[in-house]
Amino acid sequence: MAGIYIHIPFCRKACIYCDFQFSTNLKSTSQVISAICLEIKRCGQVSKTIDTIYFGGGTPSLLSSNELNELVNTLHKKFIVDSACEFTIEVNPEDVNYDKIKLWKSLGFNRVSLGIQSFNSTHLQWMNRSHTFDQSKNAMVQIHKHFENVSIDLIYGLPTLSRKQWQNSLMQVENFKPAHLSVYCLTVENKTLLHRQIQNNEIQIALEEEVIWQFKALKKWATKIGYEHYEISNFAREGKYARHNSNYWLGKPYFGFGPSAHSFDGDNRWWNISNNHTYMKKIMENKSPIHESEKLSPKDKLNDYIITRLRTKWGLDLQYIKNAFGKDLDLSECLQNGWISEKNKVIGLSDKGMLYADAATKALLV
Repeated sequence: MAGIYIHIPFCRKACIYCDFQFSTNLKSTSQVISAICLEIKRCGQVSKTIDTIYFGGGTPSLLSSNELNELVNTLHKKFIVDSACEFTIEVNPEDVNYDKIKLWKSLGFNRVSLGIQSFNSTHLQWMNRSHTFDQSKNAMVQIHKHFENVSIDLIYGLPTLSRKQWQNSLMQVENFKPAHLSVYCLTVENKTLLHRQIQNNEIQIALEEEVIWQFKALKKWATKIGYEHYEISNFAREGKYARHNSNYWLGKPYFGFGPSAHSFDGDNRWWNISNNHTYMKKIMENKSPIHESEKLSPKDKLNDYIITRLRTKWGLDLQYIKNAFGKDLDLSECLQNGWISEKNKVIGLSDKGMLYADAATKALLV
């Protein structure tokens, strides 16, 4: 089976930390959606059944009923979609109302990823989010009435996030007990407003000791109330892993459609042009929107396996690496620093290693 990712490259506002491909000019939304549908229709012969579909972005929840209908109908005409397909839509709290929920349900979405990010009004304004604290709470109430499989996104490591504020955010989540949590540490990406403000000494990043405290508090709290920490930034109740993202980490194939979307077939990966106008122009000229592609060497495949799997509960199977790639990993630096643990020839990150995941990954790459 395979997955499908649809990139919706539009947002109402640009978050201070975001480096994803999107536009805040919504005038061309319908034209871009029609172009994505043409890309889907023109993709080659497809034999794999689809078991996950993910509408991400950007902000998929701002799409109209006609735009969503066009996309969903095009997918079903082109692909064989498994009856148990996990069908996710990313949603911002300000978009949630009864009519939208009814639309999403009618189109077959069975999982909602709700981008709350913070339960603090000051932090929401600082991040340049479009929603308020009250809209977040209303969105959770409304969505939980209609969807069993709900994921909530939060961010920690904000410059002024106090320990008490972080604990209060976790308590807000606990009141609703969503099936899944994606909790990310604020990352400073190049070419973002956040990066420019730091470079200009307008703001100071959070102290490392505070970020570590927030992560440890998160992990302790999540475990206590029944979440499994199955990937560095992801927590799930029993049986509620994010199947789509898990397939990325487990190396399964996926198709990506839309500007900047990536695809992978097991041996090759390719990605589309990261510009809405140029993407549409290519599609309308009946040309491929692919910007670049690469055929993976055995070394590439092994490094991909290390990068994706080390972050997860499944870890790195040393016997598989030996059999498939003829390699023995050099574990010395990771063992010396206490970053990994080994059980039955499978290695995973230790609690300490989760705090140094990038360094541990780099030490293991071949």
